[in-house]
Amino acid sequence: MKGFEDMSRVLVVGPGAVGIALAYRLTLSSRYDVYLGVAERHLNYVGKGFEIEDPRGFESYFRPQRILLTDREVPRMEPFDVVILATKMHDLEKALAFVRNVVGIDTSVVTVQNGWNPHRVCVGVYGFRAVHAVLTMGVSKVGRNRLRIASFGEAYVGSLYGVTRYVVSASTVLKDAGMDVHIVEDVEPWIALKLIVNAAINALTAILRVPNGALLSEPLTKLLSDVVDETRIVVEKCFGISLPLNPVNAVIRVIEETASNRSSMLQDLEEGRKSEIDYLNCLVSEVAKGCGLEAKLNKALCIIVRWLEVAKGLRDGSDYGVDSFRR
Repeated sequence: MKGFEDMSRVLVVGPGAVGIALAYRLTLSSRYDVYLGVAERHLNYVGKGFEIEDPRGFESYFRPQRILLTDREVPRMEPFDVVILATKMHDLEKALAFVRNVVGIDTSVVTVQNGWNPHRVCVGVYGFRAVHAVLTMGVSKVGRNRLRIASFGEAYVGSLYGVTRYVVSASTVLKDAGMDVHIVEDVEPWIALKLIVNAAINALTAILRVPNGALLSEPLTKLLSDVVDETRIVVEKCFGISLPLNPVNAVIRVIEETASNRSSMLQDLEEGRKSEIDYLNCLVSEVAKGCGLEAKLNKALCIIVRWLEVAKGLRDGSDYGVDSFRR
């Protein structure tokens, strides 16, 4: 067994389902000294620990080591080898600032967010140290302090700078977290593919309040396919990206592997949190408009989810034109 001085230090930022699952899995290895970075409002919640059901059905109790994230930054301490930012997209810029004191010249700073394009946001702050990982992990909360991990899934890992040593370091950590890891020369097509997957699955499951697997029954499958196709056209024509896989096949595969999972957007709405709809279907609709296309399905899903958020008091409807539908 490695001595403590030989352990790699990993910080996972964000106490959501993905962040907790990653920290839990890495803690099982003697190779890593793992911390979970949390805001003060989450300290008591995380301090109670978590019941974890892994993909084999085994149950464990996990109480992570914690680092408090303030409105300023992480306290100055020895740099981590890998920092994984597992926050929501709308918290990413704040998280990048929080960790500045624990990012050294050798630190891999890994984004895993949905949307377009978290990696470029990270590159703008940390340059060549930035890495992005496209994850297909199936994990959901089935209670306030209970997680069910359906699958650790795959990770497609790369950067705008190609296969750097930071990419290799991050890939090793994610492999040890139980994922099937693929290092890619160009990560942006995989980010675009994940955008299509999330735009197709998340909004529909959130609106219908169903687990992912329900989308493989008619007539939902036809609607799912139409959303995928519309989003694909926007990605290819407006972003100028050639996708690495058939997006319909990719979406179906993710649904099959996470059939019992409740999407992150559904969990957000159920738990009274603002969703990432602005960075998914709403973004696709706006990008389409900007390059002379229409994305009517994405626009409709954007409007409905935003309306649900207004109804729950999670956003001000006047900021997004929702009030116009009442007139």
